Amino acid sequence: MSATLQTDFSNLVVADGRYTVRDKLGSGSMGHVFRAFDTRLKTDVVIKVPTDKRLADPEFHERFLQESRLLTQLGHPRIVKILDVGEHEGVPFFVMPYIDAGNLLDRMQGEGRKQVAMPPESLSAWLHATAEALDFMHKKGYIHRDVKPANILFDSHGEVYLSDFGLSKILLDEEHESSALTAANAVVGTPNYVAPELVLARKNYDGRADQYSLAITVYEVLTGKPPLEGGSPTATMVNQTTKHPKALNDVNPDIPEGLASAVRMATSKRPWRRYETCTAFANAVLSCLREGAGSGVAASSHSSATGYETVIEQRPEFVVAGTSRGKNGVIPCPACGEELMLKAKYAGLRGKCVHCGGRLQISPGLNELQHLKPLEDTALVAEDPPVISGQGSSASTEVSAGYEFLGLRFTGRLHMTLTLAALLLLLLAALFVGRQSADWGRTAGAAAASSALSHTDAEQAE
Repeated sequence: MSATLQTDFSNLVVADGRYTVRDKLGSGSMGHVFRAFDTRLKTDVVIKVPTDKRLADPEFHERFLQESRLLTQLGHPRIVKILDVGEHEGVPFFVMPYIDAGNLLDRMQGEGRKQVAMPPESLSAWLHATAEALDFMHKKGYIHRDVKPANILFDSHGEVYLSDFGLSKILLDEEHESSALTAANAVVGTPNYVAPELVLARKNYDGRADQYSLAITVYEVLTGKPPLEGGSPTATMVNQTTKHPKALNDVNPDIPEGLASAVRMATSKRPWRRYETCTAFANAVLSCLREGAGSGVAASSHSSATGYETVIEQRPEFVVAGTSRGKNGVIPCPACGEELMLKAKYAGLRGKCVHCGGRLQISPGLNELQHLKPLEDTALVAEDPPVISGQGSSASTEVSAGYEFLGLRFTGRLHMTLTLAALLLLLLAALFVGRQSADWGRTAGAAAASSALSHTDAEQAE
């Protein structure tokens, strides 16, 4: 059947006449994609089948069907669901809804199908929903491993969906631990977007591999091209493990610095330096767009059952009284000047300085702190509509920024004092142990000498 589908697919009928294949939508290293008509539901669907190379594995057939049936239970409003599973003439296939308004890659193409950069505001149409879908999968124990513009789909109502999760899950699991992975067959993902830990065949990767790919996608949307593309798939894979994308605001000065920092953090070569979830990354990016929306007016987007809504804050609750910047998560407080250490989980949150108690806004990229002061006219603030930050319950979370040890936070001076005290105690303990050892040695030596003298006296007495 697979060979037939590749060459003569017109009006091919499968599943006892339920599906009639109309045309071929495309092929990849993992499988072939066809559009078909479901005679039972009277609607267009997509049929996906593995390549002949995959089918050459005698164990793949049954595994394909088993995994496909399991994935039919994975339901999320932003994930393209598997509708049906079957086989035709010995070739397994699964069926998914046909999403009719193209994908993100289509939206990135201008005249002559040339890829162009899109404005940062376009991210609000798809980023948060895609991140939520990915985090849902991760909580269920699945990793997509092939997040890219072509797998982010839109319907005629503008709703966004994440696609090709099922096929990548089924086809990648069997080989992702092999040391013989190559860029040519892209078994670890698409070279332009694949996370470095997948290229290096690390066994302990998690959902942050998808976050890396999502951040690369954001970069491509905003610049018009993938940041680490090489002269060949293999060269691109090498770039993913050895090179860092050029800062977004260096490529396009109109992009907010905070947004560039958020993308830089999500594309770190070390997974533990990225955001804890894809949603946290999306929130960081979208919050930067809100901050750059204009002075005194901030726009925010949040997901809902019908897509995205925008809420405008006409009057901010706080005003920025000072700003400070730093590197590697160490930034002086803009209010008191004391250094603060920030963790990745603080990104994008509001907090209080552990030294002076000043209210702070932490940037998504952990490279900037803003000192916030409440407006004096509290009556006007009370009349303002609530602002939806797009960060869910974490938006109201406040952290105490400072040095932390065993769950306790200290000021910089107290931290240094305690550190010096601990070193002094260790030194005193070492001196005490050394003196005790010396005393023990002298006592042992005297006892030995006394024993030897007693022995000599006894011999003389005899």
